[in-house]
Amino acid sequence: MKISKPIYASRAVKDKLLASHHGKCCYCETKIETPYADVHVEHWRPKSSSRQARKGESIWPGYYWLAYSWENLFLSCSFCNRDNKKDLFPLKNPAKRARNHRMKVEHERPAILKPDGDLDPRDHITFEGDMPVGRTALGRKTIDILRLDSPKHKRGDYLKEEIEKRRKFYMDLRENPDPVVQCYVEEARRFLEGAVKPKRKYSAMVADYLKKNPLPDAA
Repeated sequence: MKISKPIYASRAVKDKLLASHHGKCCYCETKIETPYADVHVEHWRPKSSSRQARKGESIWPGYYWLAYSWENLFLSCSFCNRDNKKDLFPLKNPAKRARNHRMKVEHERPAILKPDGDLDPRDHITFEGDMPVGRTALGRKTIDILRLDSPKHKRGDYLKEEIEKRRKFYMDLRENPDPVVQCYVEEARRFLEGAVKPKRKYSAMVADYLKKNPLPDAA
């Protein structure tokens, strides 16, 4: 079966995926900018081949029958997809891997989290500072496969320059009586409160940071 990239990776498909992902990479929450550059339509179950482990052999064919399945398509940054996940798709029991369209993928038990699956990633991955930490085996394997703990994701820069600085500004000046200063203080608070919303990049990291470092009530 010949798989046509212009079909599954069309602009229309990317636009729909971008909207469903709140404008972010489905894995690392990096903001995806348009027009699209270095962005991948990712097949969660790899279309051409699959591997159980990073240094393992590729298994042919892949999940070719899911190449155009909406439930199998996501939008990903190149670092998550091209550099890390590639054709990796580990299963808890590799013997159950579906090898053709006559087999049932429902019999598989994936060893990594599906971005839009029934399991909430927040139950399996948490953040300590800018570093993701697996709370469960699924969370740890997902971090490993996607290298979500790599500094290349740039979460640390965002946490330091955008989140921690604003929180310090707010904490230092929230009781300052100057109304002009209070305008800036309130602006910092609004930014921080908005940074945990789904459409903001790295919102899961920010939510965990502010849970551990909550903002006190305004003066």
